[in-house]
Amino acid sequence: MEIFEYPAHTLAHVTYSGKQDSKKPWCNIRRVVSEYIAYFVVEGEIFLEEDGTPYHLTKGDFFLLEPGKLHFGTRYTDCIFYYVHFLHPDIKKRECTEISVSNALESAHAAWLTCAEDGPYPTDFISFYKRGRAEDRTAFTSLCYMFEQLISRQTLRLEHFNILGAQALSEIFIELTRQSARALFRSRTRGESASERLNSVLLYLHANYRHTITSVDIEKELSYNFDYLNQLFSRHLHTSIFKLLENIRIEAAKHILKTRSLPIKEIAGEVGFTDEAYFSKVFKKRTGCSPTEYREHGTGENL
Repeated sequence: MEIFEYPAHTLAHVTYSGKQDSKKPWCNIRRVVSEYIAYFVVEGEIFLEEDGTPYHLTKGDFFLLEPGKLHFGTRYTDCIFYYVHFLHPDIKKRECTEISVSNALESAHAAWLTCAEDGPYPTDFISFYKRGRAEDRTAFTSLCYMFEQLISRQTLRLEHFNILGAQALSEIFIELTRQSARALFRSRTRGESASERLNSVLLYLHANYRHTITSVDIEKELSYNFDYLNQLFSRHLHTSIFKLLENIRIEAAKHILKTRSLPIKEIAGEVGFTDEAYFSKVFKKRTGCSPTEYREHGTGENL
């Protein structure tokens, strides 16, 4: 498998973008270019060859043409596709096996879940495959919308259009990698992966931390045994579900203390604690200071 990656803090430079929707069959011209060209097929199919390797792209396929390599179409077809020409000074290509890619994606996802609240965040790279695919209708629609946004920004050329276009391209690459990752995980596990289950729990906790949450609630909502999910958290994130929930609540309380003048009792209730004294005890254990001290000074020994 061929993977391209670049540091997330350095954006690509989009030179040209658009949508090919001709009224008659189309075929790529014979050429060697000095920039990358990304294709995303909306309708029909594309037959092309790059550096001696033939490719057949169909609806939902993403493909990256590389600079310095001869490419050309091998058949005229009816097709509609988005295209983006771009340059990037730090982009790198590497060859990986399917297993190594899947393991790396699992580890990276677990690292992000572990630090989802307050860091420190892992070194971040935008990674994507030379050939990817939208795995379902929702992903396909989402990617089409992203390409339309990118093209609109490049066409209108409003303030900072280059940066906004580059951001849109990074979002496209991230979404494509997510789709490919899901396909890899499912091919390995023949079902939902551990990473997806962890993410489902995390999303549920973030959406419901203001309310009382029990193990029964989690089992009912996610249709998995609570002890099994807790074991996954321990194995992959080195914490428990309720410890992470506690962390989410304290982070939310810190934000409220910094931005609103509510009484401590009300803040405790807003972040899911039914007892003010217990909230203050947990807050001090986590931050090194009481909620009142945090509000006054904005810091604590362990912050």
